[in-house]
Amino acid sequence: MSLPLPTLHIWPAQWDLPSIEPASLAAVLYLQLSIPGGFNVVECANPDLSPSGSTVECAKRTAWSAHIESTFGDLVAHMFYSLPTNYNGLTYPALASFMSVPQRYYVPQRVRNLYHKRLEASGLWNLPGEEVEDKEAEKRAFGQEEKKKEEEPEKIFKSAFERQRVLERARAAFDLYARLLDDNRFFYYDRPTSLDVLLAAHTLLLLHPPFPDPLLPSLLSMSYPTLLSHARLVLSTAFPGSTAPSQQLHILPPHAYSLRSLLPYPSLSSFWSGGGQPKTERSEEDKRFDRMRWAWIGMAVLGSIAYWSFWGPKIIIATSLSEDEEDEDGAGEEFIYEVDGVEEEGEDEGDEDLVMAPIRLRHPKGVTTIELDFDTFTVLDLQQEILAASEIPPSAQDLKAGYPPRSLTGVIPELPLSSLGLSPGEQIIVTQKPGPSASASSSSAPLRPPLPTDPRANIVNPPASLPSPSSTGPSSTSAARSDEPDYVETPDGGYLVHRIVPDDNSCLFSSIAVVFEQDITKAPKIRQIVADVIRNDPDTWTEAILGRPRNDYITTILSPNSWGGAIELTILATYYATEIASIDVETGRIDRFTPSSGASVNRVLLIYSGIHYDAALIAPELGVPEEWCTCIVPVESQQDDDDGVLRALKALADKLRSKRRFTNTATFDLKCEVCGKGLKGEKEARAHASETGHVKFGEY
Repeated sequence: MSLPLPTLHIWPAQWDLPSIEPASLAAVLYLQLSIPGGFNVVECANPDLSPSGSTVECAKRTAWSAHIESTFGDLVAHMFYSLPTNYNGLTYPALASFMSVPQRYYVPQRVRNLYHKRLEASGLWNLPGEEVEDKEAEKRAFGQEEKKKEEEPEKIFKSAFERQRVLERARAAFDLYARLLDDNRFFYYDRPTSLDVLLAAHTLLLLHPPFPDPLLPSLLSMSYPTLLSHARLVLSTAFPGSTAPSQQLHILPPHAYSLRSLLPYPSLSSFWSGGGQPKTERSEEDKRFDRMRWAWIGMAVLGSIAYWSFWGPKIIIATSLSEDEEDEDGAGEEFIYEVDGVEEEGEDEGDEDLVMAPIRLRHPKGVTTIELDFDTFTVLDLQQEILAASEIPPSAQDLKAGYPPRSLTGVIPELPLSSLGLSPGEQIIVTQKPGPSASASSSSAPLRPPLPTDPRANIVNPPASLPSPSSTGPSSTSAARSDEPDYVETPDGGYLVHRIVPDDNSCLFSSIAVVFEQDITKAPKIRQIVADVIRNDPDTWTEAILGRPRNDYITTILSPNSWGGAIELTILATYYATEIASIDVETGRIDRFTPSSGASVNRVLLIYSGIHYDAALIAPELGVPEEWCTCIVPVESQQDDDDGVLRALKALADKLRSKRRFTNTATFDLKCEVCGKGLKGEKEARAHASETGHVKFGEY
C-alpha cells in the first residue's frame, strides 16, 4: 500500500519562482532537494486559512516549543548526565553499546561534557557528592579498593534538600503543561502537532529508561497522569499496532567505526576492508600530497628509532648475587629508595596514604584549585591556602559556597575544616570584605521562635516536609502564634479555619489524624499505616525512591521523633482514596497528592509553613466544636482558581503570609544561644549542634 504524498501549503508562485515568501520558498527547495517531485503543493494567500493554525497560534507554538526544549530539556539531561548513579548505571553503558572501539571509551564522556555547561548554568549539575561519587566509580572501575565511609548527617540533609530543589523545578514545569493540556487529548487540534510531539519526546525519555535513581519518573508517574497519557497517546498515534516502534522503522545499516577509522591513509582502510570499490583516477596534486605524507610518516618513524637507540633508557639484566656477595654488600639491610630527594621506605613499612580532596577557589585574581585534607586540616589552613592564591588576608576574606552561594559564617580558625560543611570538589567564592562599619547591636533585635532543640533528630524525606521538632526553650512556634486561629470565609457562607497542631515532631501525622480520623491522638496509627504500606509493597517503594534502605526507613518513620513529607502524603492519599492538597504559606503554591488509582472526588487540606504542617477545616460558624467542622470537602474543579475551597485556602495562606507565619529554612539567620555563634539556615545549625552539642538556637 503506497503512502499519500506529503502536502506543502505555501504562498503563491510569482516571477518564475515557486513562492513569493522566503520560508515557503525555502521549504520547497528543501523538499525538492530531498525528495524530487515526491510532494504536493497547495497555494494559499490567506494566513487565516492555514491548516497549521493562525499566525498567533504559530507564534505561541514556537514560544511553547522553545520553553519545552529549555525546561524539559534540562530535566531530561539532568536525569541522564548529572546524576552519577544514572550516568554510570544507565547512560554510559547505553552509549558505549552503540559504539565500537575506541569511540566507546571517550565519546560518552565527551557527550556528557557538552551538557555540563548547560546544566551548570541552570543549577542542575553540581549536586552533593557528585564529584566524589564519580571518582569512587572510577576507582572501582580500575580495580582499586573502595574506601568505606560513614554517611555524614550534613551530607544526607544537603542531598535531600538538593533533590527537593530539582523536584520543585520539575513540578513547576509539569504543572504548567498539565494545565495547558487540561482535559484535551492534544494541545490545538484532534491530531498531534509539533508541540505535542516535542513534549511527548521529552516525557517518554523520562518514563521509559530504567533509571537506577528514578527521581523524576516517580514524580511523573504518581502526580501527573495527564502528561503520561498524552505522551503514550502521541506514541501510539505515530506507531499504531502492538509492534515496538523501533521495529516499525525501515532502518538502514549504520555507519561503522573501528580501529581502522584511525588509519591516516584512506587506501589502508580500504585495503583492510578488502576493497570492493572501483578506483577513481587521482589528480597530480593528490598524488603529490600522498607522497609528502608518506615521507613525513617515514621521517617520524626513523627519528623515533634513532632517539630510542641513542638516548633512550637502557635495559640491563643482572643476575642475582650469591649469598656470600649479599653478605658483603650488606645483607639484612632494609631496602630504601629515594624519589625527588625524599627517602621513603619500601613496601615493607606500608605507609598510610594521605587523602587529599580538591576545592575550587574563585577569587579576584582568577580560579585556583587547591588540595586539602578534610581529616586533619583546620579552617586556618584553608585561609592560608586562600591567602597564597588571592593575596587576601584571612581577616578580610569573605567566603561563600553552595548553590545558591551562602556565606560561611562563624569561620573560626581553630576549628576543623569539616565545621564549614564543605564537600570535596565544592567551589568557594572568595571576595574581600569592605572596611569596618558600625552595625546595630544584635542584642536589640527581637528573637524569632527558637530552632528545635534537637537538630539531630531523624528526618524521613525532609524536602517536602520540615516540621519543627519539639523545643524545650522558653518559646516555641506554637507559642508565637495568636490564641485565636486565623480564618477566611468560604463561598458557601462557612469559614475555613487554620487548625493548629502541636510542634511535637509529628505535625504531619497529627494533621492527617485530624482530617481523616477526627482524632489527633491517632498520629501513631498514621505512622503505622505508612510503615505497613512500605513493608508490603517493595516493588513501588524501593530503596532508590526512599533514599535509604527500606528497613531503615520503616524503623525511622515509626519513631515519634521523625518527620514526614511527600512520600508519606502520597501513601496516605492512596490509602484513604482522597486527594491531599497542601499549600505552602511562603509561595502560595498548592501541592496535590492524588491516589494511585487516579483523580479523587474528595480532598483534605493542609497548611505548610516551611517547618510545620497544620490542618484546615471548614466550620459552619466561628467558635463551634471541632467535631462540627467538615474535614473532607468535595473536589469542585482541577483548576485552583475554579475551586471555591482552594480559593479560600489561598486567601488563608495570604493572610498567614502577611503575618510572617512561615520560615525559610535555607535562608533564615540564627544565633546559638549558648556560644553566640552566627549561623545561616537549618543545615549550619545541625552541623553546629553535631560538633558542639549546643541545641538551643534563636532567629535574628
